[in-house]
Amino acid sequence: MNFRHLIMTQPSDELPDHPLEHLAALGEVEPALAAFAGLGGLVMRASWFRNLGDPLDEPVRETAEAYAQALGFPQALPAVLVEWQEAADALLTHDRDTPAFEAEEQLRAALTVAADANLLGPAEETLGEGLRLVRALTALAAGRGAEDSARFYGIDDEGFLRAAVGAAVQSAHDAALVLAAGETAAHPLALKFHLFEQGRWPVSLIGNSLNIF
Repeated sequence: MNFRHLIMTQPSDELPDHPLEHLAALGEVEPALAAFAGLGGLVMRASWFRNLGDPLDEPVRETAEAYAQALGFPQALPAVLVEWQEAADALLTHDRDTPAFEAEEQLRAALTVAADANLLGPAEETLGEGLRLVRALTALAAGRGAEDSARFYGIDDEGFLRAAVGAAVQSAHDAALVLAAGETAAHPLALKFHLFEQGRWPVSLIGNSLNIF
């Protein structure tokens, strides 16, 4: 199956030596990016894809409901995708023109504008570099998590795994924008990232269903 069109962010950024120190240095130059080093450490410790297909416990369910509510879809209830083939089918039928996808795109654009406004200097020299480092750290950590899960669940579809890592990278990128924009953990994209932190993958929000692997 071909999932290439679903990979929103390619996990291809290279990491320098001591990336967390680089992020800390950026935070010293730009106060708006001061939390990036902490985020970098978090993505390296997160339980990427560790709980795929498990029943939704109360903390995950609460996060999922809060995410759907904050995104503007309070009617969408969390539904677990038990098998990876179910998640693959949900991905293949996922349409980027869905209202939920459009809502996230609008939020992402607004965060970018707000983050730029919080900077003291050129965004490409600080925000751009910080986002690149966060993406690279996430690609590394989430890639390892995806490999571990692939062995455990018997997933042999490389495209599916790349889509999973790409989704994780995109979510970490968005979480960094939330921080740079001065938003809180109640922001929809921060809540979505928290689902990844909890070892899950929010695959799609279609109609009244928030599909979580």
